[in-house]
Amino acid sequence: MRLPKTGLVLALLLSVAAMAAGAPAFAADTERHGASLFGNLKYPPDFKHFDYVNVKAPKGGELRQAAIGTFDSLNPFIYKGVPAAGIGGIYDTLMAQSLDEPGAEYGLIAKSISYPDDFSSATFNAEAGSALSGRHAGHAEDVIWTFNALKKNHPAYAAYYANVKSAEKVGSDKVRFAFSTKGNRELR
Repeated sequence: MRLPKTGLVLALLLSVAAMAAGAPAFAADTERHGASLFGNLKYPPDFKHFDYVNVKAPKGGELRQAAIGTFDSLNPFIYKGVPAAGIGGIYDTLMAQSLDEPGAEYGLIAKSISYPDDFSSATFNAEAGSALSGRHAGHAEDVIWTFNALKKNHPAYAAYYANVKSAEKVGSDKVRFAFSTKGNRELR
């Protein structure tokens, strides 16, 4: 399977599309900077880093990680063979999990997420201010292509995303994932 030129496999964490639960203070289809299964988000829309990040940490150097076993591919999306340990970490995702806040994710490539009251879909927006802003045109198409390719060509992703019935471009930088069920706040 060929990956998009950008190397960004944006659909890897489409499970966040199902994290369409948020703070009760938001109306349906309101764009939010994150989503939480357990009420209000800890971090405000303009936060710069998670509290557990050491912004004064030294930069540069080498990172060495141990792994048991071997690999025969640098493609983490294969279903035959063994991908290299940790290789999936080179891809950005639509949202990033907060490690100090259970059930919460914040926009990474996606600037915001919105969803209706019945949780029948989730729309991701990667407009100005997102991780892709100014670096790549057509990323909505990349998200859709990647999602469809993974679902079509990989049995595990096909099962994982079974309740995501479609992905469509709904604006210059927006992608909507429609779900086959309604009311499931943690469709994963």
